[in-house]
Amino acid sequence: MDETTQPQQSHLFTVRLWPEVTEPASGIWRGKVQHVSGGAWRSFQDWDTLVAFLQTQMEDLASATHQHS
Repeated sequence: MDETTQPQQSHLFTVRLWPEVTEPASGIWRGKVQHVSGGAWRSFQDWDTLVAFLQTQMEDLASATHQHS
């Protein structure tokens, strides 16, 4: 199966990362992820929070798409 045979809706998210200011040498990073067209966003300090947000957003977007079909 390739992208040309099955119509798929795509979603654009931005992810912004920056080093923790209080301890620059600590290797701690902070971030913010945002769904570009929907506006929903979440701050995060670990990958699990980022992934959980993306999964929830994709599930919500899939539900909304199926309700409008």
